[in-house]
Amino acid sequence: MIATLLLSACALAQSPHVQTPSQEMVTAFETAKNENRRVLVIQTLADENANAEVKQLFKNRAVSRKVLYEYAKLSLDWEPEGGNTDLLQIFPAEGAMLASMSLKELRLESGKLDGEKLLSFLTEHEAEPWDAMDILETARLKAIKENKNLFIDLSAPW
Repeated sequence: MIATLLLSACALAQSPHVQTPSQEMVTAFETAKNENRRVLVIQTLADENANAEVKQLFKNRAVSRKVLYEYAKLSLDWEPEGGNTDLLQIFPAEGAMLASMSLKELRLESGKLDGEKLLSFLTEHEAEPWDAMDILETARLKAIKENKNLFIDLSAPW
């Protein structure tokens, strides 16, 4: 499993600004795999004003709840190269990037960042929910096969 997580983290390293997977990357992909989430990579820009705007955007209640429950968040520092200004990137736990969004795409005509666009982007790319009955049946069959008891933990992240 660790090898799979390292491969997933290495998929993120396809970007020229990420050289090796850090423990934070491995943890984000591990969380995404175990909790059926996506990894949301937020690029920290050199422009402090843009960073402040982005941080403010993530304080929006709807956006922050979406990120809390649907994404494993990972922040990376980088300098844009070759016109690459992707601010947000979404990865499944398995690796290859699903989607990205630039700061330019988040801006309204007035120049402010649009929380609705961000929320729509996050909602569009969230992970499909697991089927609890399938998980239960698989666990039940495994318990029978291994002559073990099945312990069911009914919990939620809230």
